[in-house]
Amino acid sequence: MWKEYAKSDSRYMQGGTGNFAPVLAQEASTVFVVGPLCWLTIYAMWTRRSAVRELSQLAASVMHMQSVLLYFGAELLAREPSCRPEPQYFYMYFVGANLPWLVVPLVLATSSVTRMRAQMAIARAAEKTHTL
Repeated sequence: MWKEYAKSDSRYMQGGTGNFAPVLAQEASTVFVVGPLCWLTIYAMWTRRSAVRELSQLAASVMHMQSVLLYFGAELLAREPSCRPEPQYFYMYFVGANLPWLVVPLVLATSSVTRMRAQMAIARAAEKTHTL
């Protein structure tokens, strides 16, 4: 799979040199931080621990979005672009393969924030009724 994607983005063929170092750092943080957060989110959903689920889902989503924005930004700011300019490679691979990693986390982060705000409003209302 990496070989196919590398046809679009040459940073994946460079090994540990050049523009690949930031990509490698991103991929490592995804594997060692975001991955476990996603598993924690699944566990919290399974065990119905809403607070843990919302916080871990929000954290994982924000980290995914940050990673994708860094990935796109590094390419846009690079002196020598790593992506092939042909529409098939640029739009289908570079944009199309990475866009879900921006859109889905945005939807999940928005969902988490909405649910947390609703729960905080309920908690505030309950606190007001208990103090009266």
